[in-house]
Amino acid sequence: HLRFYAGALLKTEDGYPIGTLCVLDYQTRTLNQVQRQALQVLANQVMHQLKLRRALKQAASDQARYRTLFDSMDEGFCVIEFIDSPHGPLSDYIHVEANAAYARHAGIENVVGQKVREMVPDEAEGWVALYKGVLDTGVPIRFTRELVATKRYLELASFRLEPPERRQVAVLFQDITETGATPRRFDP
Repeated sequence: HLRFYAGALLKTEDGYPIGTLCVLDYQTRTLNQVQRQALQVLANQVMHQLKLRRALKQAASDQARYRTLFDSMDEGFCVIEFIDSPHGPLSDYIHVEANAAYARHAGIENVVGQKVREMVPDEAEGWVALYKGVLDTGVPIRFTRELVATKRYLELASFRLEPPERRQVAVLFQDITETGATPRRFDP
């Protein structure tokens, strides 16, 4: 038969009780002040763990929603991160994310992990200058430009991902080659 019970209330940050952390024993016991404090510390830890579990579950749900949107977009989308190179500080960028539509619109597959100076060396300087301007100023841009390597005209929008220390820029684009639209050249 149980002869000892001690409990600490489990309550939300708003003060709502959701249960009790219990200690049971078959022997009669008495908790001293330190043991009572330890039980309350454990109860607080349980609540922190529950809060963390809830936050992780929400983050996983948010990530799944983001991934669904990311993968189902008709437009090409990528996140680029500026890196130092032999050309100087922040003088190249690497593709850290890209959706499936990227390849369909740009005509270049498997870009994640690739540096622009290796992908399109003859035109990399212009692309770096455009997106570096966005990174430096935080001012989004919209423009049309030919991706010479694939002979495609693209309509693009670009914006900096915050905070600036991430050194990342997002690019949303679509191939307008077949539309017959006359893109304006934008060569920095």
